[in-house]
Amino acid sequence: MASSRYISAKLLTLAFMKHVVLSLAAAFAVITSGLAQVCDADFNFPADVAFGLSPDPVAGETFDVGYFNEPYADTLHVLVPTDAVEFIGLPIPVDSIVVQNISLVGESGETLVISEVGLELTPNNNEDSDNPYTFLGGGQYCATLTGTPDTTGFFLASIDVVGWATVISQEFSFEGYSLTLIEEGCTDTTACNYNSLATVDDGSCAQLDALEVCGGDCFAADSTGCIELIMLGCMDSLACNYVMDANTDDGSCLVLGEACDDMDDLTVFDIINDSCVCVGEAIVEGCTDNSACNYSMDANVDDGSCLVIGEACDDMDDLTVNEIVNDSCVCVGEAIVQGCTDSSACNYIMDANVDDGSCLVVGEACDDDDENTINDMITDNCECAGEVDAVLEVDFALSVYPNPTMGELIITLPAGHVFDLNLVSLSGQTVHTSQATKGGPVVWNVEGLPAGAYLLHVRNEHAKAVRRVLVSGR
Repeated sequence: MASSRYISAKLLTLAFMKHVVLSLAAAFAVITSGLAQVCDADFNFPADVAFGLSPDPVAGETFDVGYFNEPYADTLHVLVPTDAVEFIGLPIPVDSIVVQNISLVGESGETLVISEVGLELTPNNNEDSDNPYTFLGGGQYCATLTGTPDTTGFFLASIDVVGWATVISQEFSFEGYSLTLIEEGCTDTTACNYNSLATVDDGSCAQLDALEVCGGDCFAADSTGCIELIMLGCMDSLACNYVMDANTDDGSCLVLGEACDDMDDLTVFDIINDSCVCVGEAIVEGCTDNSACNYSMDANVDDGSCLVIGEACDDMDDLTVNEIVNDSCVCVGEAIVQGCTDSSACNYIMDANVDDGSCLVVGEACDDDDENTINDMITDNCECAGEVDAVLEVDFALSVYPNPTMGELIITLPAGHVFDLNLVSLSGQTVHTSQATKGGPVVWNVEGLPAGAYLLHVRNEHAKAVRRVLVSGR
């Protein structure tokens, strides 16, 4: 194992204890007798580390990958903690950690022990105990995982262990640590040496040769055996370049009339001709649509120029509209004539081909721009006209006092009606307004207005009145 693989901590916690024991358990599958000195417990754990493990699954490390039927060896180093405060809840030393039961779980859920996959673990507990799987508190130990894997797969380990501190013990069940055993071989199902057990392709895949030998080098054979002389050529008897003596096809076969590629960018429709040569037609651009008036019989590549009489086109002239291909096979359009194009309008222009938005239809609503008219519409004379709003001419009694005023203005409106009020300067600027005001007295404070004459406009949908109001300064 590389000397850089370790886990460290300043305090012993239950979680870390699980990782330590679990890593041991993943390897302990076979209980061997004796205290064989198979490794040196000399891993370089940092001086301030109370316990540690190499390899360390918490750091993403695991045992080396093993290969089917090939010798395997890996080493585990363990630094057992001394303090059991977090282990059993008492501040007493750790005596030992003893493995009780170990198993492997395969990818299909099958339960195995390490011996069933061809491996065994041989520990070195520094002869500290008669039981080789007893590691004492405060010491560093190691074990070797060796053997020749006789199966393949990915395995997880689970184990029950007992941790001892004086006469107190605590059982734990753990899961973790992985062991991967693979077989290298040919994984190509079409190869003659395909290995259904192989999980990693080793590049050994081979095919049968002419003598049905897997991976053999005989390219051709006859009744006497392998023909050593390789004769390259076309072996397709239907090809025009068939070579009767060829024993190895070189991919050169040419069949009359079949498409091919003459490697010439200036030709199209390449085929094998009667001379067994791949040739194509020289490119001739033009219109290839035989319904077009400019159809070119010799063209073999359409250049987008086709013109069909009566179809829309673009004469590239911004001053024409309604372009079509005429009988002379030319794209032409009409000169733009703006006007009303609606035949139901009274100002319809028969020659107009671009509508200018001026259409007027008798009876349709319009706006004659006259504030004194209502119900504006297009008349029989094709003019926009409205009716005079007679109610706007009606005046009514209106009391405004004091007038002149220096502060408040009291306006008395006819009862039972609602009015809009506006106080307007002689320059036309509205300086005070009130909308939807019920009849009766209305008090306005006009103290802040500049001294001068103003017009009070009072109106509703049925009547209006205008009064002159004077505001005097203080």
